[in-house]
Amino acid sequence: MKISPKPIQFFFPYKDKIFSGKNLKVAFAIYLNKKRDLKTGEFIECSGLSELDLYLNQKVVKRSSHLQVIHLFYEYSFLDKVLENELIALILEFESCKEVRLNEKRLLSFSVEKQVTKAGYDKRYQRGRQHLLRGDCYQYNLTIPFHIQLKNTIDAFQLISNIWNRKRDRGAYGHATIIPLLEKSFISNSPECLFQAYEEGGDVLIETMPIKGTVKISDNDVLERWEELKSSDKNQAELFMITDLLRNDLAKINSKTIKVCTLKAPLKVPGMLHQYSKIQVRTNRDLRFRDIIKSLFPGGSITGAPKKRVIEILKELENVPRGLYCGSTIISYGKIRAASINIRTAEFLHQKNSLSYHAGGGVTLLSDSQEEWNEIQNKVDSFTRLL
Repeated sequence: MKISPKPIQFFFPYKDKIFSGKNLKVAFAIYLNKKRDLKTGEFIECSGLSELDLYLNQKVVKRSSHLQVIHLFYEYSFLDKVLENELIALILEFESCKEVRLNEKRLLSFSVEKQVTKAGYDKRYQRGRQHLLRGDCYQYNLTIPFHIQLKNTIDAFQLISNIWNRKRDRGAYGHATIIPLLEKSFISNSPECLFQAYEEGGDVLIETMPIKGTVKISDNDVLERWEELKSSDKNQAELFMITDLLRNDLAKINSKTIKVCTLKAPLKVPGMLHQYSKIQVRTNRDLRFRDIIKSLFPGGSITGAPKKRVIEILKELENVPRGLYCGSTIISYGKIRAASINIRTAEFLHQKNSLSYHAGGGVTLLSDSQEEWNEIQNKVDSFTRLL
């Protein structure tokens, strides 16, 4: 039996501090018909989906001193097409959390390689546009992969330290997982929320905050660029479509209490400005995580509308797995009940000293291929400028 030489680690920013899981209890990689113990390397034949459902079936209001983390990979959204050895989830459980100190930032050199050329992107874009013209969908979120080769040898924790070194640049829903047995780490600086859950007056409030619309900014033009962003017909159409989609997704939980709390608000991230909305639903205390996931996953902002048809279209257009990128990570600890949408997320391959990274954007009939391509490059820059 193979024993992992180093411990599995999980980190997340919270209220200007960085926390990590303490005393690992459970660590499994979930596949369709098996799971793998990530501490020993042992494969166990079983229904992976049944194992995952044990964790998703927990009540949202259940409090525990244990830290539970569920990484849902994007491919969980179309299980009928998932390959036998394709990861669909990671499950981690720790006895508790502790605050950690990051390392000082270390100067890194790297190169970014496009895995899809502009011509290749245009072909995918135009094929997707035909679906728009036929009325198959109203918006699709087309993404492409990038390869980031680090020229300095670096360990995963140092890489995490570099990305989260400045508090103002940390994604509110970021997280990082180091898995020595797989010789890889998953590092997310996501600013986007799939859901947050709160207890209020004997009920549970579920909020989702989709991001749609992007402009590049500098330090001194934020207000000017916000006026440009919020008045853009194209960006407004993107946001309103996905807000309506999310409103309908939440209605599957409780159709009588849907509330759009915020229709359009600014969100500043490294080098860019987004706009987002906030939608809320009130429900009872028997709500389970799987009820929320069934209603919301994958996030509408990284798929499009209508969601089910767009997922099929994107699988045809992209032809590569998204993996944890565009999936969601559920964190349950104390009062924290939240799940990210894993944008600005990379897979760090330890032996190759490289990162696999995806970026994309929403396409509507008002979109322009060159502008969409530029937006994708800006999203790559937003992540790599932190390295």
